[in-house]
Amino acid sequence: MILTVVIAAKDAPERLLRCCLASFARLRAAPALEIVIVNSGTFPEDGGALAAQFGDFRLVEMPPQGVYAAYNRGIVEARSRYVIFFGVDDIALPGMDSVIDALAASDTGYDLFAASSYMQSIGISAPAHARSAILFRNWCHQGLFYRRDYLVGHPFDVTYRLQADHKANIEIIADKRLVVGRSHELVSYFSTGGASQTAFDTKFRNDLPAIARANFGRGLELAVIVKQRLANMIKGRPDQRG
Repeated sequence: MILTVVIAAKDAPERLLRCCLASFARLRAAPALEIVIVNSGTFPEDGGALAAQFGDFRLVEMPPQGVYAAYNRGIVEARSRYVIFFGVDDIALPGMDSVIDALAASDTGYDLFAASSYMQSIGISAPAHARSAILFRNWCHQGLFYRRDYLVGHPFDVTYRLQADHKANIEIIADKRLVVGRSHELVSYFSTGGASQTAFDTKFRNDLPAIARANFGRGLELAVIVKQRLANMIKGRPDQRG
């Protein structure tokens, strides 16, 4: 199988989970997909109704420890070459078939392959071409295909409860030894009602200048600090860096 879809679920409403799974079942590549649902809490009785549509379908139970702990568990459970991460309220779009074809045809393989997503109430989010731009705008997680072998050795940092994927993406994109691919195929509809869109990850913001320095150098660390301070002035809040 070329792709594992890891879906983090916590007391998932049946209608949302079924809609998410149905969007993958409609793909031409559905028989080559592995679906791993990492579940915390209750699970809908009909949650596995579409299991037969996929190459493999597994439900993994774990205590509620946050979405990135769930994703890390999914990485360990995955058996495919690539992994993508979804929430139960996200939807796969037909462009995903084209990206899966490209990943299957790649001779060398990508460490990260980034495609476009449609973000609810915002519009299309496409991967930037300038590597350093990742410091200022993350790539939509539901459009990112990670090489599983890489993630096994570099799991998400669970000390960042809302933006661990942003930290991981910075580290991947900054490392020029890693192969990063891009596509403007529209592969997902991202529901923007989740915690990462409605809350503020203070720890990540405080640590971002140091993350920028470690991966891109002192100049971009200063650029991040200036941008944060300007944002504080515009929003009328005190500087929250420690």
